[in-house]
Amino acid sequence: MPKKILLPIDPTTAEYWQPAIDAGVDLARKYQAILAVVWVAPPVESAPVDFVDVHMPALEAVVAERLPSDVATELHLRADWGDPDREICNAADELGADLIVMGTHRPQDGESLGDSNAATVVLNAKCSVYVVR
Repeated sequence: MPKKILLPIDPTTAEYWQPAIDAGVDLARKYQAILAVVWVAPPVESAPVDFVDVHMPALEAVVAERLPSDVATELHLRADWGDPDREICNAADELGADLIVMGTHRPQDGESLGDSNAATVVLNAKCSVYVVR
């Protein structure tokens, strides 16, 4: 049973992540687990020290709006240097996540299933991954 569930989301497209958010919340409630919400956000070009100041308010707003208050949550930011799937796997390792719950989309024209971040996370994560569509 998971004690910590990693939920990677992008607050700029939170509506696409709602099924994964719902699944993460349900599992966190069922197992009384901590939901570690992580955003692999674009780097801040002005100054790296501004990274948290620039991105944390958006993450906090989505969590306040879309996650119920009865679920224990942690908020984490990671810089996306072009490899978000690697950052998700690293975050899971560093935070001690037992499970990653993440959304995905149907492949678009010219894309294969292997082109998705979710597929790469499934292949590389050290913990279980639950992919929600």
